[in-house]
Amino acid sequence: MIQTPNSIKPETRKHNRLIYIIFLMLGIINLINKDLTVAIIFLALAMGFVPFNLSNFSNGMPLYQKALMILHGLVVIGLTILLLAG
Repeated sequence: MIQTPNSIKPETRKHNRLIYIIFLMLGIINLINKDLTVAIIFLALAMGFVPFNLSNFSNGMPLYQKALMILHGLVVIGLTILLLAG
């Protein structure tokens, strides 16, 4: 059976939130330690465990969640460009 985004169990979203926060914090810690490559990896992995329902990104998603996801993506892209340019 294929799970649609609306049929994801609440426990899974709680786990996703925890994993998202862990990867986000590891990315920030590596940014502080100036290890850009590892920071980009952790920040990009964090985007895979977003605790929000992304199936309705364009219509029903709250503005702060859209802003957070767009900002997170732009940070990862910006850091990748910075790494490749430097």
